[in-house]
Amino acid sequence: MYEEFIEIVGSDDASFDSNEIKQYSHDIASIPLLFKDIVQKKPAEAILRPESADEISRILKLAYSREIPITVRGAGSSALGSIIPLRGGIVIDLTKMNQIIEISSKKKLARVQPGIVWEKFDKVLAKKELSVLAYPTSAPSSTVGGWISTGGFGVGSYKYGHIKDHIDYIEVVYPQGEIKKLKSVKDDNQIESLIGTEGLFGIITEIALRLRSLPKSIATLYFNFSDDASAVKFLEELPKTDMEPFFVKLENKNYNTLLSKIENGETSVDASVIVRFENDEITDQVFKARELAVSCKGREADAKTALHHWENRFYPMRLKKEGPSMLAAELILPLKNLSLCLAKVQSIFESNNIKMMTELHLIGKEEILLMVTYLTDERDKEKYLNDLLLVDAIMRTGFKLKGKPYGTGIWNSFYVKKRFPKEKLSSLKKLKKEIDPKNILNPGKFFSFQTRYGISIPPFLQSIGMLGNGKLAKLGLKFLPKEASPSQLIEKIKELEEHPELWSCAQCGFCVSVCPVYEEIGWESVAGRGKIFLMKELLSGKEKEIPPEYISRAYQCTTCGACREVCQTDIDTVELWENCRKMFGKMGIGPLPQHETLIKSIKSYDNPLQQPRTSRDRWVRNAQREAGVKKIKDISIEKAPILYHVGCIASFDANVKEVAYNTSYILQQAGVDFGILGKKELCCASTLKRVGDPEFENVARKTLDLYNSLGVETVVTSCSGCFKTFKKDYPLLAKINFKPMHIVEFLEKLIEEGKLKFTKEVNLKVTYHDPCHLGRHAGVYETPRKILKAIPGVELIEMEKNRENAKCCGAGGGFRIAYPDIQNKISVKRVKDAEETGASELVSTCPFCYSGLLTAITSSGSKLKMRDITEIIRMAL
Repeated sequence: MYEEFIEIVGSDDASFDSNEIKQYSHDIASIPLLFKDIVQKKPAEAILRPESADEISRILKLAYSREIPITVRGAGSSALGSIIPLRGGIVIDLTKMNQIIEISSKKKLARVQPGIVWEKFDKVLAKKELSVLAYPTSAPSSTVGGWISTGGFGVGSYKYGHIKDHIDYIEVVYPQGEIKKLKSVKDDNQIESLIGTEGLFGIITEIALRLRSLPKSIATLYFNFSDDASAVKFLEELPKTDMEPFFVKLENKNYNTLLSKIENGETSVDASVIVRFENDEITDQVFKARELAVSCKGREADAKTALHHWENRFYPMRLKKEGPSMLAAELILPLKNLSLCLAKVQSIFESNNIKMMTELHLIGKEEILLMVTYLTDERDKEKYLNDLLLVDAIMRTGFKLKGKPYGTGIWNSFYVKKRFPKEKLSSLKKLKKEIDPKNILNPGKFFSFQTRYGISIPPFLQSIGMLGNGKLAKLGLKFLPKEASPSQLIEKIKELEEHPELWSCAQCGFCVSVCPVYEEIGWESVAGRGKIFLMKELLSGKEKEIPPEYISRAYQCTTCGACREVCQTDIDTVELWENCRKMFGKMGIGPLPQHETLIKSIKSYDNPLQQPRTSRDRWVRNAQREAGVKKIKDISIEKAPILYHVGCIASFDANVKEVAYNTSYILQQAGVDFGILGKKELCCASTLKRVGDPEFENVARKTLDLYNSLGVETVVTSCSGCFKTFKKDYPLLAKINFKPMHIVEFLEKLIEEGKLKFTKEVNLKVTYHDPCHLGRHAGVYETPRKILKAIPGVELIEMEKNRENAKCCGAGGGFRIAYPDIQNKISVKRVKDAEETGASELVSTCPFCYSGLLTAITSSGSKLKMRDITEIIRMAL
């Protein structure tokens, strides 16, 4: 049935895998299965990832002729069900249409595809001294097309208005395949039908957005108020002035108290308002804002605090960490009715003994976007259902005060008449019948709440059901079919339940845009949120056994930790992935077959390279013959305070041998009393830990016991993987009697003590690659940079992605062994990042990174020279 669709997009961009399809059957909201069963007739049957308007046109023509339902999806960062397929068919994933087509500085206009992520787009614009007019608070994950289709109010809306005011033109593919370019003013009515209507009328394939120059002046002010009412008063009074802030947001006391508890353990905090000015001249505006705050009994926080809260504007779901679940209601409300609405909603929460947290965004002189959130726990199904029904009470309170829902989807379709005036809604229904008479685009939602059988539930019936805190609705739900009993698999994977972060995951998608493996493979199940969703699916008890696809996805990860850096709820994703792999190992379904040789080699030869133990010290003889290294102590015979743990890669890999040569030479030149174990050195077992082999602890304990017995003060290593294992993993096994140090930390100490001095000038332009194990995992960022900057003649040029935001080389976590082709693609991209700096040398501090990046330099034909930092240091001695 779908062969012709595959011909359009190619087999790599079409998926029919049932496990992948599950990923495209939800959004960020956690909806009870029984609710979903009411509305969803069947999930999608295929996922397609087109790359052009022409491909989408061909897909729609074919789908229309066969009456196949189409659901359109951007980044999946909405919460109302608009991207959930309800009638089967095809999901069109637009994330591959992510190009910036053109930027005109002269016209202040940019042409982009719909799948470009807002944050990435704005960073590119900044290089040209430009910026978008406004963007969503989900900018690190949400797409331009997605925000146009679902929302349109966000950061910058108070000053520059709704997204509809920023559009110069839109290219759209209509349901029957017609491609049309709609120009603002001339085609405003048609453009407006595409904004906020969630893919109901067409698929946006290109957008031209108006831009602004970067402001000459910026000021961020953060005011504390002892009570919510004073903060609200500030919000109500600000629009009466001539101030034009870029962004204004209030967070109430409950919100800030919980946030402060998460961030620093404080339990009593004020309400707050953050005000951001971005203009050429802001002095007078800032003065007036401060004056207004004082009149409302506000106190200004210091600039550092203000900047901290500004930088966290993208993290509204941080509070979910304490839930582990969170529910929300969003309303656009007349500003004049705000205080009354808040009082009435507060009484609802007080009667249910729940703390109400509010975010208030000024979006215009007379309107405010109100977001009410509250914590709950979806694992307690009865409580979660009771708490979920409160959303309706909040919404109806707002409607009585002339509020309207922000978005429709499935779950707000009961309220669609509150969102649009009667005439507007009638015209939209008429347009739908005209351009999509077969109703293939996003069927089963928006205009009415429909059951899986296509029966529309009138709003008045829903109102009756919600009377008395939803007593009738709860009674009706009891007559629905019960969920099937959990399978026996649950008992085998019970240890996953020890991770409440599975439920605190916001499914926001911030992890998606930073995942190096997702960038190459592109399917949802590869990214962090996808893996967590799969784990929750296993715990739901619906699977009788773990599907092979789940296992492979668990290993399609370099454990780089980039997702952990951007996670809204601070999930230790690396620990989670490694524990999942460990569980698979215990069950006998992991690690992967590709890891088998490596694992056997570690257990048989104490190294992953299938080299005999007797060859482990061969590098010493070569170093003495080729690199001017003097005799090195055998620390098992001659005592020394410092053990140099060389590591497997530097000991055996001919491409990386100079790391060991140079490290030894530098230590000798600095007069360090150190030794090595030579043939007796053991593998740290890091690789076993990363791939989830059950024998990790036994192998690691053997190494730890040996090193503890040596009586050394410090174990120095030039391998970032070994360093992370010694520093982070070994203390969880037993007490360690030595201090683990990476070679750069040790050398920095020698430089500070005057024992290591640079006497030669090294005229090189270098760029530094942060190894994941040394950087994100161990927090060592500045030390290697300090060393490089201290070397005479060295010019350090940073890559755009550096420190905690550095891109992974792809070599860690057992990934290079299992997926060498994908790993090389990841490394080649990192090499290109380095080339863009104009540096001649790419420097790192990890043999794994060195090896992976060196291969990428060779395969890509790059002129870069790969260097370990010890090589640069030696040049200066």
